[in-house]
Amino acid sequence: MIDFIKRINSFYEKYFKYILFFVWPIELFIGFFLDESINWFIVGLKWTLFPFFVGSIYLGIFYLISSFFLKLYEKYRDAPPLVIFQLVTTILLILGAFPIEAMWYYSFLRIVVFFAAVTTIVSNYANSKDNDLSMAILLFSVFIAFIFNPFNPVYFEEKAPWVAIDLLSAVFFLFCIVKE
Repeated sequence: MIDFIKRINSFYEKYFKYILFFVWPIELFIGFFLDESINWFIVGLKWTLFPFFVGSIYLGIFYLISSFFLKLYEKYRDAPPLVIFQLVTTILLILGAFPIEAMWYYSFLRIVVFFAAVTTIVSNYANSKDNDLSMAILLFSVFIAFIFNPFNPVYFEEKAPWVAIDLLSAVFFLFCIVKE
């Protein structure tokens, strides 16, 4: 799977300059400056290049996301399990900030984040007496475990506080990953 993604990324790096400098300017020129009622050739050219235009946008988004995950894979291939767990939790928290209609995802997110916070508490408890940074991580982990507690859940009326809490928790877990 990793090799397949690497091949797609190399294809994108090799041929995107042609898509960027050939298809996009023609599509934008036809779309914004030419009237479709001029003749059938312009309409045909517009609808012929449109899939390449949209496909290049999707390919660009896929390239950005996959290159990010490939870098994470290369960097954390031999990382301890806690770092991998915190990384997965960070990704799930970032996804949780987006509007998702499935309520099961938020219940699942609550359980995963709670256990990630508890494992962070356990791993930083021994160092918290000597190190102020470990004590701050410990206290913030307790706060996150309290907010994402699946046994006695905390509810908010609106989505906005959860978006802020999800993103703040994701930044916290990223900080814990970098600190390791």
